[in-house]
Amino acid sequence: MILQNSELTRFLLIFTLQSTIAIFFFYLALRILKRNLNRITLNLSLFYVLTGSGLILNVIYIAISGTFLGYIIYFLTAYFSALGPIFIVIFIQNLLDLNSNFPTKKQIIIIFSYAIILFLLLIFPGGIDIYEGTPIYSWLLLVLLYIFFTFYLSIPTIFYSIKLYKRFLDKNLKKKLRFFFIGIFAMFFGLYGLILYNTWQGSIFRSIWIFILMVIIIPSGYLIYYGIGRGI
Repeated sequence: MILQNSELTRFLLIFTLQSTIAIFFFYLALRILKRNLNRITLNLSLFYVLTGSGLILNVIYIAISGTFLGYIIYFLTAYFSALGPIFIVIFIQNLLDLNSNFPTKKQIIIIFSYAIILFLLLIFPGGIDIYEGTPIYSWLLLVLLYIFFTFYLSIPTIFYSIKLYKRFLDKNLKKKLRFFFIGIFAMFFGLYGLILYNTWQGSIFRSIWIFILMVIIIPSGYLIYYGIGRGI
């Protein structure tokens, strides 16, 4: 009975909350693009669109899990969800270089190398196993993903965020930047935690993480928008 209740709760959370969050993220992306369409707004909106797409695909996956098509949908879910955050890094880089109207070669290389390495990690032999519709990550994959995300996301974001914060002198702008940074790192925390959730089977952490994630993702997504997104 407890197991059935747990599965029912998970089912309802995914079908209701994740769908709502996805729609909210699409809405934020649309608002950003309607206000101004340029390389900066495009990068931030891509973060919201890809993350929202990952959430919608996860809802679809739950409905058809246990099939070959379900496995493909789950791969796309994981890929889009993990691909989105790289555009946050590029977004911050663009804020530091407002004079450029086009992505730099460095940014293009970062995006494509990130996308390719992420793809290879997700198809890593023995990395992801789906048992009775539940994705299970190997501990080796967890270590590789943590190293990858730390190198591509966490370290660059900290570095560029410090540079950006030092550049702003206005106290009100600095306050908005702090909200922006809180939102980013809360989102990254959710990404790291989700990987652990899919790896650490049978743990108390797994029982409570889905609730923690739902509490994190909406405020963090809004703080990113509130801090910088609505003003660009």
